[in-house]
Amino acid sequence: MIKYFYILFIVMLVTGIKSNAQQSLMNRIPRPGSSGAGGTKDSLRHRTGLEDSITINFRYLDSSRYLKFDSSINDFTKKFLLPADYFYLGNTGSAAKSFLFSPLMKAGWDAGFHAYDIYRIKPEETRFFNTTRPYTELGYVIASKQEQLVTVLHTQNINPNWNFSFQYRLLNSPGSFKNQNTSQSSYRLSSYYQSPNRRYHLFFIGINNKIQSAENGGLRNTGDLDSLPENKDRATIPVFLGPVNPRSVSPFSTSVITGTKYRISNIFLRQQYDLGKKDSIQTDSVTIHLFYPTFRMEHSIQVNNYTYQYSDAGVDAYNDTNFYRPFYNFLSMPAI
Repeated sequence: MIKYFYILFIVMLVTGIKSNAQQSLMNRIPRPGSSGAGGTKDSLRHRTGLEDSITINFRYLDSSRYLKFDSSINDFTKKFLLPADYFYLGNTGSAAKSFLFSPLMKAGWDAGFHAYDIYRIKPEETRFFNTTRPYTELGYVIASKQEQLVTVLHTQNINPNWNFSFQYRLLNSPGSFKNQNTSQSSYRLSSYYQSPNRRYHLFFIGINNKIQSAENGGLRNTGDLDSLPENKDRATIPVFLGPVNPRSVSPFSTSVITGTKYRISNIFLRQQYDLGKKDSIQTDSVTIHLFYPTFRMEHSIQVNNYTYQYSDAGVDAYNDTNFYRPFYNFLSMPAI
């Protein structure tokens, strides 16, 4: 019995010596926040439980309320370009109009061209994010007739008070009929900065929209739809406008010979400085700074560039008197 007691005592002694040796070795290894290899000072890092996950929210330009992402799919039109209350010319990216009466309530100058508004990236829809991790969202939709929609969204915080985001959208749809293709590309750069004392705010938005939509003027004879064989391509049916030869259906073709071409660019910068009362909440290891604004000074500057164009580069290939004269009572070129 005494033999077993000595063996147990020796095992416990060796284990204790080994544990002390490991502890001595760990004390020599520098730790984050310590004063050196043999330092005794160490800082306690506050953990929130979200270190291995992402916390992301956003706000709009004229709102101070932070929102979360809506990941529900109960309404697909929220994820697609064409809202449920709109009708269009049969090809995604073509002119569209709402079934509902919605007057323009925005003050200021307006050019009056709103047939392609639903495809634009607008300044008032810009989201300013705040995220703990870089976040990227990729979207790809492919439909019939090689229609493609590509969306990219990336945002990240440069530091806890400064966020940057980038958004890109590409739409390419050849359409079912001749000279019906659409090609649109849009991108948005945005940034939001808030000073550590929460008094100064800076918002920046840079947007560029390039919208192209071909026009064919409609079918010359609607009866061709009834006499068209089932295996025949509708792109062979004659139309009023555009090239006479059938176009090649290619999802990478972005040329519009006859149609509408819009180019809209927006640059927006807003600065704010608040006056008010500051406060703080002190916890065991973290100080949370609070600020209650009572008076705000604000300055905004905006530069917009609008280009609206309709061109018919292939008008020489057909007699434009078959369309422009009977339907609009004018010639595109002076008569010789």
